[in-house]
Amino acid sequence: NEDGSGRIDHIAFNAKGLTKMLAKLDDLGIDYLERRVDANSRYQVFFFDPNGVKIELDFQASEAGDRVPSKGDESIAAE
Repeated sequence: NEDGSGRIDHIAFNAKGLTKMLAKLDDLGIDYLERRVDANSRYQVFFFDPNGVKIELDFQASEAGDRVPSKGDESIAAE
């Protein structure tokens, strides 16, 4: 729909296993964006599935530890 209504922007899931997930995405050659929401809350990973649906995975920030979010394509989260 040209006016932007009638479509799903993205699907979000609570997730566990940040390190394994990032390794899996890397192994599959899938581009992703990492983003820390705040130090004590969430660490997000965004990517697109094969059908072009944006997926957001929300991990506990504690899983990320001192990890610095990668310099991913910001448009992944914005689209």
